[in-house]
Parts: sequence; structure tokens; C-alpha cells
Amino acid sequence: MGSMIALVPLARPSRAKTRLAGVLDAAERASLARHLAGHVVRVLHEAQQLDEIAIVGPAPAYQPAWHALGVQHVITPGEDLNADLELGRHWALERGAETLLVVHGDLGWLDPASVRQLARRAVAGSQVVIAGNLARTGTNALALRPPDALPFAFGEGSFEGYLRLAAERGLTYEVLSTPGLAYDLDLPSDLEDYEAHGGWERRHATYGVKDSA
Repeated sequence: MGSMIALVPLARPSRAKTRLAGVLDAAERASLARHLAGHVVRVLHEAQQLDEIAIVGPAPAYQPAWHALGVQHVITPGEDLNADLELGRHWALERGAETLLVVHGDLGWLDPASVRQLARRAVAGSQVVIAGNLARTGTNALALRPPDALPFAFGEGSFEGYLRLAAERGLTYEVLSTPGLAYDLDLPSDLEDYEAHGGWERRHATYGVKDSA
């Protein structure tokens, strides 16, 4: 199926999960972001569909434990998500990627079966596979074949934006919806559900926010 690379964009710990500032302090938000990113990386690895996985973000976003899984790090400024991902795409193309996945690092319910579906849909004929959030206002994961099929346009309204971009360019595209790809953690209600199901315990958030590069 050719080389397939997944990019996981991450923000600086001090800028992570700012929508939860009303219910979590900075250390707790950083801890939650690390926990979620670790989960996403492990699931991507367990899916056994990818030739390489890379974190895209500033140096403090990378966890040394990921070395053991062979996870790479594309160091970026961390000021603009789409600009960072363009640097990640350039890196992936240099590595010979034929299919590119972008999976956000806050998908606490992500499972290997969802990753396998995303990967297989991308090589089964569709040039673009879009996995929106539950409200279908944003995009939680994207598969592109070839990797430069579309410009990156993540942000509010990106789900409809990607559908429009794919149609305008005459690309084959489809929408993939699974619970693992649809549920992210952006709002206090999302966190409440996640904690209620044992996904994360804030009492474990005991370390501070380190943000030096």
C-alpha cells in the first residue's frame, strides 16, 4: 500500500486545552494533554498500519518515552497549527510518504480499529478521508493520498471546509465516523465524561508546566 506516515500535532504544554481553563489549572491541563497525546501515540502504534509516526510541535510537546515506540519529532515553532503541519508534511514527503494521516492528539477514545479504518479507506480509492468531531464543526483526523492533495485548513468550520476543498479540486473523498475518531476533549462536559469513565484522574496531575525549548 506504499509508505504511510501519521502526524500528531501538539501544542506547547502551557497552551494546551485552554478551553478547560475554567475547570483545570495550568498544570492539570498540561497533564491532561500529555495523557491524551500518549494515548493517541500508543493507539497509532498498536494499529500496525503505519510506517512512521511523528509528533509535530515545539520541543516541550515531545515525551522521551515515545522513543521506545520509534516515534519521530518534527520540531516546529508551535505558533500556528496549519503552518506546523505544512512543515510536517514536507518532512513526510522527504521520507517517501505516499499516504499521510493527521490525527489530533486529544482523542481520548481513539482505538486501533478506528485507525485501521482510516488507513484502509485512504488506500482503497478515496484520495481524502475526513473524520469530523461529534458536532462536525471541526476535523479530528484527515487522510490524504497523495500527501499534498489538500492544503491544511484545520480550525473552526474545517469539516465543511475540507469537504468543499476536496470537491473544488475534483478529488474523491469520503467521511469516516467512528466514536474513537469523533470524540475529542475540548469542553468541560467532554472532560466530565472522560473522567467518569476512568480515562484520566486529575489527582495524578502533580508536575508543573515546563515550556522551555
